Amino acid sequence: MSNVLDYWAYEFTSVVSQNPKLQLANPESRLNQIARMIRAHKLTKYDIGICAWAEHDAMAAEVVTQVYQIRLSYIREAFRELGFSGEELEMRTQLYVCYHSWEAVMFGDNSERKLSRQQKLRLKLLTWK
Repeated sequence: MSNVLDYWAYEFTSVVSQNPKLQLANPESRLNQIARMIRAHKLTKYDIGICAWAEHDAMAAEVVTQVYQIRLSYIREAFRELGFSGEELEMRTQLYVCYHSWEAVMFGDNSERKLSRQQKLRLKLLTWK
């Protein structure tokens, strides 16, 4: 089963966090591109199942913890580059990761056009000082 966890960790997280093109983008553009990638490639489609598995399996729980730490660290760095720190940094990081982890589950029936408009507004809100 560790192959499934490794696949999930790489294909649905590392594909973003280790993407050299994203590293070259300014932080606001990077956050925007990540949100589009998550939606376009359905990068959270297995999260619910993997997290449910982790509730009953120590190995899965360890991988889930590692993956979420990678996701949070990666997004935190973008907000840090935008000048946020302390509780402001953590709140923005957690809101971004939480929203984009659950957007498809909660609002998957919205049109792509509406999701795109909302993404722009959400990023504006999260990066506003």
